[in-house]
Amino acid sequence: MYIFGVSLNESVIHSELEKSKPTTRLVSFDILRGLALIFMVSFHVFMKTYDYTWIMNEPEIIADMPIILIIFAAIVGYLSMWISFFILLSGTVNSYVMSKKVLNGFKPSSLLHKQILNGVLILVFGRLQENVIGYFGYLGYSLKTGIWTNFMTLYTSFWTIRALDVIGWCIILNAIVYYLLMLKGGSRQYLRNVIIYLVLGAGILAVTPIIKTWGISNSTNRT
Repeated sequence: MYIFGVSLNESVIHSELEKSKPTTRLVSFDILRGLALIFMVSFHVFMKTYDYTWIMNEPEIIADMPIILIIFAAIVGYLSMWISFFILLSGTVNSYVMSKKVLNGFKPSSLLHKQILNGVLILVFGRLQENVIGYFGYLGYSLKTGIWTNFMTLYTSFWTIRALDVIGWCIILNAIVYYLLMLKGGSRQYLRNVIIYLVLGAGILAVTPIIKTWGISNSTNRT
């Protein structure tokens, strides 16, 4: 039987072959990233709709709260941590995709240029969102207050780091590190690459408190 010039049997066989092809996506990671997005959106919706300043001003009253509210607060805090998990998953998937492309014949230099471009675009969009079109940006501030001549919001938050900034810089820095690791057949040196990433991660964890303390002290001195 033919439908639009194609044998029905051939269509069935082609469909079965398509189903039998192994997927190239990491389905488990996709599911986890989807859950992370749901939890992050839920957390931000809660933060925007509920006035929690009373507990921020007097955190010691947590001890006197009913157990059900303490559990609820713990759930909210748990949801707030999924942004870090989402970034970790995104970096893992990004490295996996680059590895597959290198093994399939892509030049590491081409991947480097593409990843840096993607990272820069994310940084630019993050700055636009934070300084211009976002809730605390120029447009957001102007719409809230009706004052359109205050341009301080275009640069006051320029040095702040948000989620998009973290993702953009991670893509750029990871692309550079990964490019260096991929040279001279490095895509197949799995153990060496994992060890290097673990050492780099440990170094970042070690210097983060120092940089944070330095940044807080400098911002305090300026004010």
